[in-house]
This record gives sequence, structure tokens and C-alpha cells, in this order.
Amino acid sequence: MRGLLLLAFSLVLAGCGSSQRSSYSDDPGPGQATTLIEADWGDIYASVDAVATRHALGVVRKSQSDNLATIELLDVLGRPIRIEARRAGNDAAVTVAVGRFGDPNLEAQIRRDLAKRLKQLKGVEIAPIAW
Repeated sequence: MRGLLLLAFSLVLAGCGSSQRSSYSDDPGPGQATTLIEADWGDIYASVDAVATRHALGVVRKSQSDNLATIELLDVLGRPIRIEARRAGNDAAVTVAVGRFGDPNLEAQIRRDLAKRLKQLKGVEIAPIAW
């Protein structure tokens, strides 16, 4: 019995240690919802920075091309978060993926907050953050 408990404990520790690694793929994964937001393309990074502050997220990497912005973050638990925004005319199609297995509640909250901030900045240079 004692050996079985030791084995179970060591497996749990091994699993916890691997959660600190962040790995991102080009595909956010099946079942990830996308929100279409009317937005000024130039406001993507500023909006993500506001959302990152609200949710205590650390920005790891940002990359942006003419039609795609990808932001990689970490939460306080060390889970990787990937925000991907694709230009779709005057809109941005935003997908959020949290961790390896997803977190639908947090993903939806980040998409909602991002949509709110992008709408606040639509058509203006600066705007106060109002959550």
C-alpha cells in the first residue's frame, strides 16, 4: 500500500512539473470558439495589454502581420494562453485557447473583455478602460 501511494504521488509530481512548459501550436484546437469583433486593427495589441492586466497574464510573445496577430501569454498557474486575431474586413475574428486542455469559462471571459476594449477604442485614439 505504501509503495502504491509513493508511486501515485510521484506520478502527480511528474505531471505538475510538465505544466510549467509552454508550447503553442498553429492550430488552437478543436472546439475553440471564435468571436467576430468590429475593431480597428491597430488596437489589437493595446486591447490585449489591457485584458492581460485585468486577468494577471504575462505577455510572452507578440507577432503581427497584415491579417494575423498572435499573442502568447501565461497565467499565474503557468498555463499557456494563445490569442489569435484574424482580420476579416472591418472586423477581427478572435480565438482564445487556454492551456493544453482548454478552459471554456476563461476563454469566453477573455474574448468578451477583448471585444469590450476593442469597441471602446473603435474610431478613437485613446479611451478610458471601463470593465
